[in-house]
Amino acid sequence: MINLPDLGIMLTFLVALLSVFFVYMWFLQSRYYGACKEQNNLLLFSQSPAGLPSGTIRAVQDMERGSKADQLTQRLLDTSQRFLEAEPGDPSAVYYNASARYTQLRPALLQSPTQPDLCPHLNELIGALNTAMPRASGTDYQQNITRLQSDISGAKHTVAGCN
Repeated sequence: MINLPDLGIMLTFLVALLSVFFVYMWFLQSRYYGACKEQNNLLLFSQSPAGLPSGTIRAVQDMERGSKADQLTQRLLDTSQRFLEAEPGDPSAVYYNASARYTQLRPALLQSPTQPDLCPHLNELIGALNTAMPRASGTDYQQNITRLQSDISGAKHTVAGCN
């Protein structure tokens, strides 16, 4: 049997926990709304469940801009490289590493897709993803890797002389 003081402590803890959760959701929703408003994309905000971004790292990255986004991408790259050192060939590590490296290459693709050094980098990313695909088969990462492969292959077609 639970006595009254223990019940009071449990309810107080539960109320405190729920309060922190709702404050965090409010904070996240406010940042997401601000990012959508800044990008003139309130339709995206209105289509998001509870006005919150989908739970991917890419969604969080997309909310950031400029040096803050670059820092987040570099952090993802550093972490994924340490992950690859600990677990070589792990599909999730390969995916996050390739995603971060591709994110760093995208400005060069948009500004001057005639740079000859872009093609080897893109081919290296596709090669890493192809190598990871057998281990990703049947996992949650299979779809992510396939989508990233498609994105990088599409980007290759914009680079002069890159097939």
